[in-house]
Amino acid sequence: MKIDIVVCFCDKDYTLIDRFLSYIKRLTFDYQLTLIDNRVDKSIDLHEKLANYNYLIPEKDRGLFESRRYGFEHTNNDFIWFVDIDDEIFDFKLNIQPNDDMVLYNFKVHDLNKDTIGNNNRCYTNRIYKIDPNNDSQIGYVNYYFMHDGIWNKIFNRKTLKKCYDSIPYLENFFIYEDLFLEKHFSYFASTFRTDTQCIYQWNMTTTYEIKDHM
Repeated sequence: MKIDIVVCFCDKDYTLIDRFLSYIKRLTFDYQLTLIDNRVDKSIDLHEKLANYNYLIPEKDRGLFESRRYGFEHTNNDFIWFVDIDDEIFDFKLNIQPNDDMVLYNFKVHDLNKDTIGNNNRCYTNRIYKIDPNNDSQIGYVNYYFMHDGIWNKIFNRKTLKKCYDSIPYLENFFIYEDLFLEKHFSYFASTFRTDTQCIYQWNMTTTYEIKDHM
């Protein structure tokens, strides 16, 4: 199975591209990487550096939510994974079945200033969960709205995600809690999701972190 991996970046992310690509090259499964260039200053041309990938330059920066939708619209594999360019990516096994609406994996948050690892191992078992969008408590240990409100540890079924996107109007410059917003809407079109205990990424957070630095 081949999946799409979509990452958006802006001016402040330019220096992270090489590191991110080194992480992506760890992956041993089949994938198509799509990079969406939202930089204002495009004086440094990236076509040669990103020649082996699906490199897209939108006519304008739409904000993170719409940039991901743009990436969705310009890819075509059956499953899609949205990641951020400042995340560390680990290799993992794709345990995806064609009828899965979503697969939810483990992740880690690394506080560099405290040198501790937290918020990991949130998927306590490998199993299938039924989704009821009107009952946030029904998932138990894996409350996928509130314990997993990041988008980066989930791989989405394209057909189900299309139904979700089709129901959402254009939302330019939407970048705070956009992950939780998308997941909540996604649940109305999904019937099940699979959990997998593999850790697939790590977010390296410092104590100087602010929301605006992670858009």
